[in-house]
Amino acid sequence: MQNMQPDIQSNQMAELTLHNDVRKAGLILRALDHPLRQIIVDHLAKNPNATVTNLIERLQQKQSIVSQHLAILRRAKIVYSFKKAKFVHYYVNAERINETQALVSKLLNGPQ
Repeated sequence: MQNMQPDIQSNQMAELTLHNDVRKAGLILRALDHPLRQIIVDHLAKNPNATVTNLIERLQQKQSIVSQHLAILRRAKIVYSFKKAKFVHYYVNAERINETQALVSKLLNGPQ
């Protein structure tokens, strides 16, 4: 009976890890689940350090709408920002995108 205990604990840990991975992937994917946010990420990937003004011109949306979408992407750590002079610049967090791809791949293919 004692020999089974480590296996049970190991299985529980694997399930907990999978649950956390699913939760993390869900949070990130929900942040990306909007056409404007997808366009923002695409634009920032192609134009690092773009400003809100650049995004407003590209999206042809009001500043408040663009800012709301950027806030969602920042909370999900998909984009980062930094202030330079009087402008806030944004860029894609490539590490987070890679992490998301790995999580989705793991969920689709199972643990390796």
